[in-house]
Amino acid sequence: MAIWIPSPNYMSRNGWKPKWIICHGTAGFTTAQQVGNYFAQSSSQVSSHYVVGQDGTVVQCVDEQYAAWANGPITSGADSWWYSVGNPNWATISIEHVKPHTDNSDQLTDAQKAATFKLIKEICVRWNIPFHQANSNGGITGHFSTDPVNRSRCPGPFPWNELFALGVDDMLDLTDAFASAHFEQAGNSWKCKSNGITIGEPFLSYYRHSDGALRLPVTVVHTEDNGVRWQRFESGILAYDPKNVDDNPGVKDSNGVYVIKLTSDLAKKLLFQSYLDQIKVAQDVVTQAQTDNKALKDQVAAQQQSVATLQQQLAALQQQLTQAQGIDHAPPQSGPRTNRRLSSNGN
Repeated sequence: MAIWIPSPNYMSRNGWKPKWIICHGTAGFTTAQQVGNYFAQSSSQVSSHYVVGQDGTVVQCVDEQYAAWANGPITSGADSWWYSVGNPNWATISIEHVKPHTDNSDQLTDAQKAATFKLIKEICVRWNIPFHQANSNGGITGHFSTDPVNRSRCPGPFPWNELFALGVDDMLDLTDAFASAHFEQAGNSWKCKSNGITIGEPFLSYYRHSDGALRLPVTVVHTEDNGVRWQRFESGILAYDPKNVDDNPGVKDSNGVYVIKLTSDLAKKLLFQSYLDQIKVAQDVVTQAQTDNKALKDQVAAQQQSVATLQQQLAALQQQLTQAQGIDHAPPQSGPRTNRRLSSNGN
């Protein structure tokens, strides 16, 4: 769970999306909160997106959609791809690591290492950043990559090999049986095959880390008046609430996403609305049944009228037939008697 200490020192990405992650060492300070408070001062003229403390605390200072002030300028000997970007801040997400020694000689603590590895993996998934050593296609590197003249020891000792050995295989992937059966790729989101609802960031990273424990999405993303965003799934509701406006949960990912507790105000509101929705559905079913019943009655009445008409026509036809038969069987009338005598030869 990241602690939000906002910095005023950020800017637009100038049309870029994050393509690289740059790791830094603080060369001073003892806690992530101290660094965050320093970045919170406009006079510092510096910031990073995240700070990871030696105790594993993660502080977020700049929203990922904006560029922090951490990675300039480009100096002689920098990796060649930075020159095509112009300002490295536009295309990077920066992570500071608390290192009390001013030469950045501190090794990462176990807690610090675990926290930053998790954070880096989440960011890579969120922005489709390649999980490998940086090259022109993206990836992960240190501040030395952009400024080898002044920042050759930034971040200092860093467990690169251990980081890259992890990969992202422990997260739910579309090649997994459950995911492939129910989802398909839709840009940077996953689209549910059965209902067309997508899971995008910031919820997708949490969903993948939880191995799809919330099952399938049942609503699109909604935004409350206080800025909290939420999406309901079959087995719970995810909220994006980095500033803890609605709740202060114990389990929260580094991007501010968590499963809301049933006792929270938002959960109560959504559950109440869910009941109202169910009542509305039931009412619609009753109304439709009544409509269908009336239509059925009208159809029966029309059929009964048709039967009555046919019966009348049949009766008329039978009467006509009876009259016709009476004419055919009437006895012939006698003709006039003749007075002519027959001749002897019968003529």
